[in-house]
Amino acid sequence: MTHNPKGTLDISDGIAEKFPNPGSRSNFGLNKAHYTKVTGPLFPALPTVADIKQQELADCYLLAGVMAILARQGGAETIEGTMFDRGTDVVVRLYDKDGRARYVAIERSIRKNAEKHNGGAIWASLLEKAYAAATFVEEGKKYSEGGRAAKADAKTVAGWAKLSFGSSTEAMRVLLGTKGNESAIHDGLLGGASTDVSRFSQLFSVEVASKMHDSVRATLRDSIFGGDGDKLHRFLQWRTDHVQHSWRTLQDAYGTVTTDANPDAAAVPRKVMRLEAFSDFLTKHGLPTDIAAIIVNFAESKQLMPGKRGTGQYTVAQITLFDRIKRAIAENRPVTLASQASVGTSISAKGKSGGEAIVKGLAASHAYAVLSVREETAAPKRKWVRVRNPWGSTGRSYVPSPKGGTNALKAVETTDAEFELELADLTKRFDKVHIAGVVI
Repeated sequence: MTHNPKGTLDISDGIAEKFPNPGSRSNFGLNKAHYTKVTGPLFPALPTVADIKQQELADCYLLAGVMAILARQGGAETIEGTMFDRGTDVVVRLYDKDGRARYVAIERSIRKNAEKHNGGAIWASLLEKAYAAATFVEEGKKYSEGGRAAKADAKTVAGWAKLSFGSSTEAMRVLLGTKGNESAIHDGLLGGASTDVSRFSQLFSVEVASKMHDSVRATLRDSIFGGDGDKLHRFLQWRTDHVQHSWRTLQDAYGTVTTDANPDAAAVPRKVMRLEAFSDFLTKHGLPTDIAAIIVNFAESKQLMPGKRGTGQYTVAQITLFDRIKRAIAENRPVTLASQASVGTSISAKGKSGGEAIVKGLAASHAYAVLSVREETAAPKRKWVRVRNPWGSTGRSYVPSPKGGTNALKAVETTDAEFELELADLTKRFDKVHIAGVVI
């Protein structure tokens, strides 16, 4: 496709619908906003991810989706092909909930206050404006804040108020016309194949060992202890005498912490049981070294628990997530990631768009575009996902951890918008992955 400063959208097969300038965020989007006309080419060059610079609007989910499209081969042409400059107005193709292309005509103007719209290229600001102006986009959306789900009795929002928090899956559907997939990122107590998880859990069941069914005992003996009944017996005796209550306490301490029951409560960072913590637990409670080694080896070989950040010890669930992202990138599908409501406790600053807590360069309740993936071929064979922050700045890097042991990494803040996330860090800090339903 040939670059055109006016855009390459063909509007000959559709009628452009004129939408008025969207209202400001105040009063749920109903108040008047002030605009100023803009001049210059819509696309001075093919668009790039660097054209996106999120300002006060909490629309990271939309801008991350746009960047995710641009990051794919042919993505720049795709974005240029969604817009056309008619001089006094710009036409943008968006899709309604029925998947029908709609041609949105908006005045060639942007907010007078530069903080109220995307701070990068003109095309990006006008695309953002068309998304806010089109009444069929996110129609009926309820007011929410802090990334939380809207309450049932919340007010309906319009205009720029619509762009306060949302889903990249929905944004990419509006931009591309086909619904994609949104799925949760899990990093709980155990993350392996169901059979292995079941057997491992049975080891630490609060059930009294004397009541364990013979078939379960035989399965544990053969699958974990190599058929050695004496070693299984020694383990069960230790478990009965010492750690039933302690194991339950450990499970509770490392479970996923949520605030769904009290949405107004402060977010609590997710705790994840690492292989090292589990091994320390066994040692602390006096399990004989030879028995502990068998159990730790089973958990490690079956990829049931992750190691510390940077060790390259990943669970089946983590590897499955990485492979999904890798496959989507290979298929040329746009991908975004959404961070949790809490990404740590050492908050250094707050984001200006939504008051997002920033911890060592990572923003909470924030969307990032996925650019690429990388796998190390030499030990420790870490896996990396490269992302970009729609702010156009603020990222995370890693340095060797002085306390974490061999290969462990410590997170540090950088000013770079693009950075790599180590997989164990990603699964601990992020809770959603969004994959577009369209191959670019």
